[in-house]
Amino acid sequence: MIRTGFVGCLGSGFSGSRLGRLRSAPGGLGPVHNKTPQNRRLACTPQALLVPASRVAIALAVHAGLLGVGWKYGERFLTKAGVAHACALGLLLWCSMGFSGWSLAATFFIIGNLATKVGKEIKEKEGTSEKRGGARGPENVWGAAGPAAICALVTLLSPALFSGQAVGLVALFGQLGYASAVATKTFDTLSSEIGKAYGKTTIRVTNFEVVPRGTEGAVSLEGTLAGLAGAVLISVFAWYAFLIPYLDIPVCIVAAFLANWVEGIVGSSFQEKMGLTNEAVNVINTGSGVVFAISIRVLLTMLNVFY
Repeated sequence: MIRTGFVGCLGSGFSGSRLGRLRSAPGGLGPVHNKTPQNRRLACTPQALLVPASRVAIALAVHAGLLGVGWKYGERFLTKAGVAHACALGLLLWCSMGFSGWSLAATFFIIGNLATKVGKEIKEKEGTSEKRGGARGPENVWGAAGPAAICALVTLLSPALFSGQAVGLVALFGQLGYASAVATKTFDTLSSEIGKAYGKTTIRVTNFEVVPRGTEGAVSLEGTLAGLAGAVLISVFAWYAFLIPYLDIPVCIVAAFLANWVEGIVGSSFQEKMGLTNEAVNVINTGSGVVFAISIRVLLTMLNVFY
């Protein structure tokens, strides 16, 4: 009885909200707003989470086109292998999260690539620019999006793995985790790229020592504000795109901030000692964002705050 009440409480801010619809729209383009009580009940059933064949067909067609365009013209942003892996990731996201979830990741991709080009001359002069001129490879794709992809996959498979109210609960956590992972990575990318170009004073998060711009695990006010703005943008977009209820917007923002503080500690204290690659640190970063968001959501629900 207690478990049922807890699950229902967790799901109430989701299935009863403007964005809590998991039913697929005609054509499989994502969730739709449907206020009827019957459809609210259907939002947490396995039938509501099945991937329509039309969604798969559209996703395949779109990514076949993107693969061709990216292969020929995308060398400024992705290596050829990076294009293939990004299309595979996009296909997974479109099939599992719908167009709305896919568009959230696409928004990050655009923002991240634009941020990489900001202050490019300054970064090249100081030796802090991205390798390959900012073109991302497979390791960058999965390092940045690995935890988000796992959340999307869990959401997709939840009807097969769970039953009853647990399906809706897992979908809630999957979508919240996905949104927070993208918000966290956006925070990380903007804070790093803007900080490397325009950060006036950069400090190491572990001891607040002033260090040169571009130092692993260091932060600047300018970079942090840019990262915060990016996390806010992505979180609001996730709400608008029917991925999270509006009450989870601050949850994603706080989770992104905390996760990037964790990344700063890892980068400062453990990356060199443990031989961690930047991609491994990125996984820790976005994975921490997922854990923080879900933990905050559960804690607030247990304390009966907002939910």
